[in-house]
Amino acid sequence: MMKYRERIIYNNFSLLGKAKESNAGSAAYYIMDVIDSKTSSLLTHVSIMIDICGFLYPNNNGALYRILILADILTYLLIALICLRTIFVVSYKKQGCTVNNIIISVCIEASRRRFYYKIALLLTITATMFFAAILSYEIILH
Repeated sequence: MMKYRERIIYNNFSLLGKAKESNAGSAAYYIMDVIDSKTSSLLTHVSIMIDICGFLYPNNNGALYRILILADILTYLLIALICLRTIFVVSYKKQGCTVNNIIISVCIEASRRRFYYKIALLLTITATMFFAAILSYEIILH
């Protein structure tokens, strides 16, 4: 029977085929590099959307419009925090750690980053669709 940490490594890295080519540590670093580049692109989209929402907020289009835009801005700020956590640099230098423990820690961190990225992507898609609905509503009414 597999231990919890071994199951995380197997589920996340054997699917890539990288675990067979090299060790689990380099597979985890490969995954973290891919997630970092995807998260950077997502963070760029989020920052642009925050700018657009901030630009549209001061319009005198009614209280409901302002509340909806403000809710969208706050959602994008939350997404930005999740993205920043996803690309956060983690140090694995601890005294008394073996190489296997460090590799397992790297693999677990890669799994967390992948989970945070999925959450950020889902929230971004939802917030962008919400923003498009707000903007469409505003254009149709005015």
